[in-house]
Amino acid sequence: MNHGQGWVARLNQLVPLLFLIVHSRPASFRRILLFQILLLSVPILLIGQYITLRKARTSLLETARQNLISSAMRKSDSLTLGLESLQSSILVLTQTTALQTGTVAEASSTLTSLSRSLPFQLDCVQLLAVETNTAIINTCNQPQLLKTAPDWPQSAAANPATDFHLTAVPTANLGKASDHEAHLTMAIAAPVYTPAGRLRYTLSLQAQLTQVQNAAPRSLVGYTVVIDDAGQILVHPDSSQQGKIFVSYRMPIA
Repeated sequence: MNHGQGWVARLNQLVPLLFLIVHSRPASFRRILLFQILLLSVPILLIGQYITLRKARTSLLETARQNLISSAMRKSDSLTLGLESLQSSILVLTQTTALQTGTVAEASSTLTSLSRSLPFQLDCVQLLAVETNTAIINTCNQPQLLKTAPDWPQSAAANPATDFHLTAVPTANLGKASDHEAHLTMAIAAPVYTPAGRLRYTLSLQAQLTQVQNAAPRSLVGYTVVIDDAGQILVHPDSSQQGKIFVSYRMPIA
């Protein structure tokens, strides 16, 4: 039964009671007038109360919707800045002399040194020799960080200076997620060319982009949920949902 039907049912119960009160004694003009006034005013009061409650509920839902949109926009801006920082960092690394012309030891020393100053949490680094397609530097727990190796142009002249490959890495189910932080795991790769313009390495990084979250009462921060363009859930407060496919649905408003 909806709200409108509820008020009608109450009114139907009230009218016989008023009728019984008025007709329990011989009718008089005053009693008839009182009955008419009550008969007209009670429905108006009930309808007014219903309209007031309906407007208050609509206002609360609209406020919650606006807060949700604002929170999502702030989180999106923060993630965008993190991704831009990740992109610029790997492009700077590919321009270092140690990677373009140095030995493996020099490249390893440079990556270790620069990785400590990156503005994000770095999980691991891979440096793949293009000629052999093998990792000459690998701090990750897998042979290749990217499932599909990017097909870089062999010459730097045919490749944009800002070319890179970015992909999200769904994390394994590690139990209950943190109530204060959410982590989006990203893998990024970029080509390394020699000064002569010949493709030498593929540099890959895996990093964590952190989002602050707070689900306390009256908090406008909330939890973080990230879904990619294929519908895969990348970040979710319930870590068992990560990696699943999100099916869009519209929740009916009662």
